[in-house]
Parts: sequence; structure tokens; C-alpha cells
Amino acid sequence: MKNHTVTTIKPSTKNATYMSNKKTKTITALAGFFLIDPIRDEANKVVDSVLIPIIAWTVRENSYTTPITIFSSKEDNFLILTPDGRVFDELETEYPSIQHWIGFKNAGIE
Repeated sequence: MKNHTVTTIKPSTKNATYMSNKKTKTITALAGFFLIDPIRDEANKVVDSVLIPIIAWTVRENSYTTPITIFSSKEDNFLILTPDGRVFDELETEYPSIQHWIGFKNAGIE
């Protein structure tokens, strides 16, 4: 049973810096967006997370948006923390907080 909503992540383009080619655009990220790197225990349960600042977004022709950090770009299986504390996965599923996402993940709710 799903108790969460689906919302599309739309990064702001106001005052953004663009780099583009024919198929993608790179947009500078606004402050406060983080890539969440889950930390798991031996039983594969999420016990904590590391927050990595997002410095830019890659926007594809089909509007699919992926984060870029100082370490790499992330094409799939990513989690985004927004400035207001909400969490989005790559399927654009919204969770109210990191703690809610951890609860869903550890309970096996997808």
C-alpha cells in the first residue's frame, strides 16, 4: 500500500547558468539540494545517510533531470533531498523526509 504521492522535480532556471548540446542541458543547481547516499548495516537496512551537495542538473530532451555532484553525475537509483526536507527518488516518488524514506525502505514498502 502506497501512502506517498508522486511529484515531478522541476529545478528552477531563474538566474541559472546553462551549458548544453543538442540532447542535454546542464543547469547550475540552487543551494539546498543534496544527493542522499544511504548507509546500510549488515542486514541491508538503512541506518543513516550522507548528504552530498548537488552542484548542477542535467536535463535531457525528454525533460528527465538527473543530479550532478562534485564526485559524479547520477543517472539512476538516486535520492534527492530538497531545501524543504522532502525526498524524491529517480521515479519522482515523494517522501516527506529522510526518516520517512528510511522507514518505507526498511519496512520493504516500495
